[in-house]
Amino acid sequence: MDLEDNSISINFTSSNSSNSSDDSILLRSPTSLRITVSCLVIVISILGVVGNSLTIAALVRSPKLRNLTVAFIISLCASDMVCCVAVMPFSAFYFITGKDFAADSPVLCVLQPTLRYCNVGVSLLTIAMITINRCVMITFHEHYARIYTKKSVALMVAFTWIFALTLLIPTLSGKFGRFGYDAMNGSCSIMGSSTAKMSYFLIGFLIPCIVIVVCYARIFCVVRKSDLRVRGHSQKGAKGSRSISTGGSDWRLTKMILAVFLSFVFCYLPATVVKVADRRSNYPNMHLIAYVFIYLSACINPVIYVTMNRQYRRAYNNLFCAATTSGQPPTNSTTVAGSLKRHGKVEEERDSVMRMELVSRLANRNSKF
Repeated sequence: MDLEDNSISINFTSSNSSNSSDDSILLRSPTSLRITVSCLVIVISILGVVGNSLTIAALVRSPKLRNLTVAFIISLCASDMVCCVAVMPFSAFYFITGKDFAADSPVLCVLQPTLRYCNVGVSLLTIAMITINRCVMITFHEHYARIYTKKSVALMVAFTWIFALTLLIPTLSGKFGRFGYDAMNGSCSIMGSSTAKMSYFLIGFLIPCIVIVVCYARIFCVVRKSDLRVRGHSQKGAKGSRSISTGGSDWRLTKMILAVFLSFVFCYLPATVVKVADRRSNYPNMHLIAYVFIYLSACINPVIYVTMNRQYRRAYNNLFCAATTSGQPPTNSTTVAGSLKRHGKVEEERDSVMRMELVSRLANRNSKF
């Protein structure tokens, strides 16, 4: 293989570097739609940074939520923040100006798609890890404490990031496609190998989705059998069997993670359908709108946390309350209780003085008689 084929550097033609090819999907979309999509991407980016940073702060400050599953949630928030900070601003600039900010730079044209593909892999692998965690918790509860320790969870979180990045090494080295400017799509992406894209789709997207579906199928089967067993033996007073309550905190957290997974699939499904059904990009507007759904996945998770989990709502509430009262004089319950105690002591002292005065007056009257 030629040395140039193995290099990460990208050979730009004049049509690619100018970013003005008529084949570009972006330039075949109306300017009004491009500006609208760009504004939406900017808003999503800001909301994603704020929402995910607040989620991380709330989880770190909440003692009741310091469990092993929180480490995966924080990793997922970090992955979404990387997308909001390092991917969306470039896309918004591209949609507004019609020029790909990274196209003229070989380094940026490699870095941007690397972050984009790595972000998708980390997000879905993290959701798969959380789903497996919930499956072990519910179906193999007696082995959960032995499998999930602080050290093992830290290794799992690190694995999701390292594995997602390791998958891209063959493309980064130029041995399995290469990163470059795609004039048809108008952005930096994987070039020279359709097999590479399909392989990344299978390993980084389809397989984790299958694992998640299988785990949730197993969870629902176990929960269903548990409910039937509890109903059948409720009048017999059967003991010794562990029942799974559909109203417990474990089950609520499991449903919340399912909602996160379904929202992820919902956000990426339009882009997948459009790319498969419109391979020749005859409908550029649909490709542009699909980007909005993809980026929406980076800011929707905090909304799910708030709406579906009471403990997470309390964590957010405690964070906001702490921020509101941080710059004000202390008015917390401890201070109020202390002031009440001091006030009570003063009242007791006054009562004792009044009683002593009354006794002395009565004594004086008796002495006169």
